[in-house]
Parts: sequence; structure tokens; C-alpha cells
Amino acid sequence: MKYWEIIADNLKKAGWSLGCVSALNSGYFHGQLKLAKGRPVALLCAHACGDRLLGAERSLLDTLDALLSIDVNVIVSLPQTGNNHYLDAIRERSVGVYILPYRQWDRSPEDDVVIERFIEIIRQHKVNVVDANTIMLREALTAARKCDVTTVIHAREIISHDEALAEQIGLSAEEIIAQVVARSDYIIANSEATAKCFRRTKPVHVVPNAIDVGELDVPNVVDRTEIRFGIVSSNGCDRKKGLCDLIDLARRCEKIAPNARFLIIGHETPDITVLESDQWEEKCPRNVKFVGYRETPREVMAEANVILNLSHFAESFGRTVAEAMAARRPVIAYNWGALPELIRDGETSFLANYRNVDELTERVKELCENPDVIPEMGQRGRVFISRHYSPSVLAKRLKDVYSHIFGAARLVSSGPVDICNVE
Repeated sequence: MKYWEIIADNLKKAGWSLGCVSALNSGYFHGQLKLAKGRPVALLCAHACGDRLLGAERSLLDTLDALLSIDVNVIVSLPQTGNNHYLDAIRERSVGVYILPYRQWDRSPEDDVVIERFIEIIRQHKVNVVDANTIMLREALTAARKCDVTTVIHAREIISHDEALAEQIGLSAEEIIAQVVARSDYIIANSEATAKCFRRTKPVHVVPNAIDVGELDVPNVVDRTEIRFGIVSSNGCDRKKGLCDLIDLARRCEKIAPNARFLIIGHETPDITVLESDQWEEKCPRNVKFVGYRETPREVMAEANVILNLSHFAESFGRTVAEAMAARRPVIAYNWGALPELIRDGETSFLANYRNVDELTERVKELCENPDVIPEMGQRGRVFISRHYSPSVLAKRLKDVYSHIFGAARLVSSGPVDICNVE
């Protein structure tokens, strides 16, 4: 049995009804949007399909929502399935979805079988643009090059400040940047900080992520006797998220800001397990509380009055920061990566020098002594995010970029092909 037939068989066993499945259709699902003749066709390639909607999944849905405002037929590829709700959400926004077993960029060579499969999809659907939702995809872009099709990469990684990712790929940051530039006709970055990383021989378009401000309309009720500072990670908090910095901060605040409480919001990790054990043994400050995972950003933000972002890696956008501000929660964050693009220091939130816990402590103390400032800053932050990072702003910016791409290449489809009608 061929690999796409195995995928199709597993999907059927899971209760899914495929539009059609054959050797040319490796797990193809019809979308709810109809093919429109005369419009260009874009193949949007996702890089993740986890059990929960995290940043990768949500960024893809944001991109699809924005593309709905453009006269283009969108087909999506996923590296795996397993999250039916996510698959349904993609089908609502696309012409169709392919499930293909492609990997993220690592030290291994590209998969020739997957490349050939992407070539078949590109040719069968007369795809005009292949759009990778991350720098971490290779095979789809290689296939596009072989078919002389325009390539777009959404850069969401500041690889020059991400040693762990460079180690996974097995190349230096400069070598990775050179390959990304070579694979792409156009690069779309999710922040100016990301764009600077990839501006070499071609311009980079900046299209920030979108934040659902309406969903995050959450009152920020402050109890002066217990002001809650939360550190958040949907994947779970660990050392690279600044967990040690948080514990140091909490310990310093026990006496000088006794009304401060520090919440760790996210899945259990080995680092958190150790901290919980330490707290039983009175090695971890008592003003630290382990909240656990919360399903939605709204539920996360309802837990805290102020959000902390103490990441040791350079955030390429800072979705949690933007969501906090949209939910009227001021943020205390390190001044690096893309976070300064989101924060107006002292107006909507606070910035501290990288890993300067003394500065963090002063900001916590200041807010604990002046709690009325918290909702005031939070409201200013919500206005800022509404103005600059709403879905309508994303849609307009992406539409401008794609209009330029289609116009520059004069891409006009002679009629997209419904693969189920191809013999």
C-alpha cells in the first residue's frame, strides 16, 4: 500500500469522508469554497497540525481569513491530521486540503517522493503561487521551483537569534538566511525585527499577525490586596520562557511588594514539576501559583492583571503580548526581538533591559503601589492593538502584497482544475 493510500485509509477509519482518494489524491478533502475560474490559485503550506491551536495553527487561519478578501483560489497542505476542528476550520476557508507527510527543515535531505507529490498537485491544480507559512518548509518550494511557479515564504523566525533552531537545521544563521532568500521570490515577515533578519538581496514585506480584539474584550478588575502577574506559555513554561527569572523576581518581591502574586499559566513541564516540589519544601517562593493550562487566550487573560514576557529567545512577533494588551492587560517584557514594536514603554506597557531582574522588580513594585495605573495602561494598550493589529489590518496588508505579487507576475489562471474531475 502506498503512503497516500495508508493516509486515506486511516482518515476513513477515523470517520472522515474524503471528497475522493486515489494515487493522485493523498488525503484530499474538499473545502467549502468553490473553485472560481479565471482566478489565480495559491497553495498555502502549513507546518503544524497539533492537538491544540497554537501560534502556528492560528497564524495559518489568520492568513486564510485575510486571503478570503482576495480574488484567489486557495488550496492548503498539512503535514498531518488528528485535529478535526482545525481541519474543519481550514476547509471552511479553502477550496481543498491535502494531507502530506512532509517534515520541517532539519539535517536530513529533502524527500524526493514528497517533492514529486507537490509537483503533481501544482500541475493538476495549475497553481500560480506556493506560499510556505514558515521558513521551515522545503519540499513544496523545491517543487514550485521545478514548475517555474512563484514562491512566497512567511518568515516567522528570527533565525539570527535562535541557536536551537539553527542547531536543528544544522547550518549557521547566515547559511539558513541565504537558503531562505534563494527559495523565495517574495518574503513576508511578521514583524520589522524579522524582516531585518532576511533583508539581503530583495525587499521583505512586513505583515504582522492579527489579534481577535473582539474575542479579548475582557474587563481587568484589580484587587489591590492581590495583584496577579502571569507568565504564559501554551506549550508549557520552561527555562527558555524565563521561568528562572520569574522565580528570582517573585523572591525579590516577597517583602517589597507583598500584594504581588505570580502565576505560571500553561501545561506541566519538567521544570514546573521541579518548582512545585520545591514549593512543598519551601525552596520556591509562596507568592508563586501554578495555574495550569487554559484552553483559550480569553481564559488565560482572565487569570491575570498583568502579563510577563521574559523569553530568553527573541520573539518574532509576540502574540501573547499583543493578546494581553487587547485584553486590557499591560505587559512587562524584555526589550528585544519584536516586542518593542508592540509596546509603548510607560504608556501601554513596560520594557526592561534583557534579563535585568532589578528593572522587573521596580516595575512590579510600581504597579503594586499604584494599582489604578493597571486598567488605565490596559485600555491604552487595547486601543493600540485594535488600531494596528486587527484582522482587517492584516487583510489589507496581505491583500496589498498579494496584489503586487499577482500583478508583477501577471498571474491569470486559465481555469483551476478540480482534481476529482481529472482522469
